[in-house]
Formats: sequence, structure tokens, C-alpha cells
Amino acid sequence: MSLRSLYHSLIVSSFLVLQLAVASELSELRNTQYLGLNTILLESEQSQVALKKRYFAELLKVRQQSTRLGSLERLEALDAEIHSFAFTQCVCELPAEDGELARLRDVYREQCEHIQLQEAQKISQWHSDYTASLAAIKRAAIKAGDVAQAKEVRAEVEKISAEERVSAAAALVAEAAKTPAKSETPASFDSEWISLSGLDCEAEGGHYFNHAIKNESDWVRHYRGKGYARSEILYSHSPGKYTFHFAEPIQGFQAIACIENRSKKGNVVFTIETDTEGEVHRTEAIHGSRRGEDIEIAFQPANTLILSVLSNGGGAEDWAFWLKPAISFTYTAPEPTEEAEAAEPTE
Repeated sequence: MSLRSLYHSLIVSSFLVLQLAVASELSELRNTQYLGLNTILLESEQSQVALKKRYFAELLKVRQQSTRLGSLERLEALDAEIHSFAFTQCVCELPAEDGELARLRDVYREQCEHIQLQEAQKISQWHSDYTASLAAIKRAAIKAGDVAQAKEVRAEVEKISAEERVSAAAALVAEAAKTPAKSETPASFDSEWISLSGLDCEAEGGHYFNHAIKNESDWVRHYRGKGYARSEILYSHSPGKYTFHFAEPIQGFQAIACIENRSKKGNVVFTIETDTEGEVHRTEAIHGSRRGEDIEIAFQPANTLILSVLSNGGGAEDWAFWLKPAISFTYTAPEPTEEAEAAEPTE
């Protein structure tokens, strides 16, 4: 054999070895990458199943709380949700009238969105890594003179880029980037606070404008730039009073005492009373230039809670409401900080 023939055979052999190596690398890469993708999808599915179990457990937990509160209306709402979720494994899309049920649904939906976003981010990263690896193999195929293999790699890139789950993941990640809050830690089911909205109570006065609220299908009020639904609000035009009776004693209350943005003349004061101590809190005047006051108080265990709104002026446009009112069986007031103690006036 001549040197030229030997040289030619060595080149051909080298190309064949390179081509076989490229083909083997592509096959191995496919197996590895699709195993990784299946792992992503499996983990996401397991997270969804775990979330459904947690939601069902929370419904049962809140139902038990409701028996402690002695609320028939909440028990009925929860029983309907429990039976519906047990059969459909889906959360009702209609707005909940009960505040605590609305909170649970909101947390469930937020955690669902978080799981979906995490899956989308992982799929997008998987696509990016796979595309980069394919590009390296394509370069090796071209170097080896394997045009057929290079075309196959190119077809693989086009195939994965066109997959619906990859394009959907990219769209979801891009949308989430516009609202960074979505990528943060989602809301938690855990809370010692139990919504008052939807609980059985005795309502007195405050009926002006209340009829209009009940006839509005999507009643939303805004405070500090955020909208709140009916399930988060107790409306009470002055003079108005809500009296709640609980089967077991509570010892904490929180809410934001507000007056509507469109009220120009309204001027009210909110008070909180219990059957054990009488009046335990009174807000400063709430009016057009001071539209809200945050409340979070502890008191001696009580079975009755009275929330009142009193006119602090002529009564016109006293469109007041308790925003996100909630009670606790266990709340205790935090110890005052050194800064707070230093800020207290001395006699």
C-alpha cells in the first residue's frame, strides 16, 4: 500500500470514529436530557398532589375551628367545599362569601401558580442546557464531516423548541418577570388568625348603602392602592354594630378600620368591646385625610366581641368598613421594644 493510500485510509477511519462518537454522544444526550425532563414533570406533579392533600387537610382544620366558634354558616360553606373538592379535586372559581374559605382558596391558587412557575423555570433551564449541548455536538459533527448527523442535531433543536410545554414554560417565565412578586415565596396556609367575614353575627344599624353592596356582583373596595373583595370586608355605615358570640373564648383581634376613598364628608370612630372587659380599643377619628388605622390587640379571653362604628360628625358619607377582620384563640400582645418604650411620653 502506498503512503498516500495509507494516509487516506487513516483519514477515513478517523472520520468514521468521529462520526460514531458524535452519534453515540447524541443518543446518550437524548436519554439523559429526557430523563431529566421527566424528573422535572414528576416532581411538579408530586408537589401538586401534596398541595391538594394539604388543602383538604386545611379545610378539615378550619371546619374544626368553626365548631369552636359555633358558626353554622361557615360550617355549611366548608362542608360544601369539602364535598366538592373530594369529588373534583378542583377549587371552585366562584368568589367565596366566607372570608376564611376565600383565604384558603387564595392560598391554594397562589401555591398552584408558584408550583407551575417553578416547573416552567426548570423546563426553560432544561431547554437552554439541552440546546447548548446540542450546539456542541453539531459543531463536532461538522468537524467530523458528518452532514447527516449535523442535520439530525439541527432537527432535534427545532423539535424541542417547538414543543408546547417548552414554549408555554418560556411564556410563563417571561410573564412572571413582569411581576417579580410572583416568583417570591407564596402565601402560607398557616395562620393563627381566623377571618370574621362570613361568621354568624347580630348586625344592628349601618344599613344605609348595605343593600346596594349585596346587589353588586363584584363588589370591591380599594385601600392603599389595593382592591379587596366582599369576603374581606365588614361594611358598617355609622351608627353600626356587629356582635359575635363564640362557643370557645377568643383573645385577639386584628383589622384595618377604614372609610371609603370616595367619602368626602365622612368622619367616624371604631370601637371594640368584649363581654369580659367592656371597651378594649377605640380608634382615632377616621376621615378624608386619615382613611385608616391598623388594629392588632390582645385582651382577656372573651366569648362575645362587639365591633361598632360611631359617627364623629354629621353622619353624612360615613361609609366605613372593617377590612380583613380576624380573631385568634391564642394571640398575645408582643413585648414592647426598647425603641417603643423610649418613644412613650413621660409624666
